Amino acid sequence: MLLAGLEGKRIELIVRKETTVRSSQQNKFYWSVVVEILGNHFGYEPEEMHEALKFKFLQQHGGTLPTVKSTTKLSTMEFADYIDKIMRWAASDYQIYIPNAGEVIIG
Repeated sequence: MLLAGLEGKRIELIVRKETTVRSSQQNKFYWSVVVEILGNHFGYEPEEMHEALKFKFLQQHGGTLPTVKSTTKLSTMEFADYIDKIMRWAASDYQIYIPNAGEVIIG
């Protein structure tokens, strides 16, 4: 048994809330709707649009230089918030309508 090997040794136990990374449905919606609509509007290829959105909405300032968080590391809630921020920005700054996930059929 794995725990038997720890007998008499110092151990560290960490308890934290479980998070799940973005769902495949969220990812499909992001790429096929959000990135597609904005990329077409601004004239960017999908990967270019993705990088621009990450730079705008996922910058972290904590060290000497800012970093950009990867979308693959976002929880489902963080990814939903990321998409929501993008949709609000597109609507308010550029009058670009991006339908909600429930309004589109994603294959």
